Amino acid sequence: MLRLSGYAVETGSTPGHRYALKLACELTSPLETFDAMLGVTENISRSGILVHLSDRECPELPQLGTLTRAVVRLPASPNAREPILDCLAKVVRVNRDAGARSIALEVRRMRFQSVSNGSAVSDLPLDEEDGRQYIQ
Repeated sequence: MLRLSGYAVETGSTPGHRYALKLACELTSPLETFDAMLGVTENISRSGILVHLSDRECPELPQLGTLTRAVVRLPASPNAREPILDCLAKVVRVNRDAGARSIALEVRRMRFQSVSNGSAVSDLPLDEEDGRQYIQ
């Protein structure tokens, strides 16, 4: 097992391996098809993210195929800018069960950034073409 700033991470050699990381995540819609939601990741891989949402944070869940922006807040040192994983993704699975709501995302594009601690996703720039590039 590999240690990442106090978070336990499973390691593996397969291309689709998922890393069990519990990190704060904010989901927004570049096309404004749903309201922003807060959650916690259950696992992350190169191609996807599974996010658990509380009932308070998700009055209405997005539909399958919806373009979504996921910003995952990564562990940082106290005096440094906050590192984030900024992803454009497509909703591929939605669990609507009360008390266990979750969204599975297929990542289309990702980038690592450093932001001021506590910045909201809406404060982060999104290239204008990014939202249109993945519309189906």
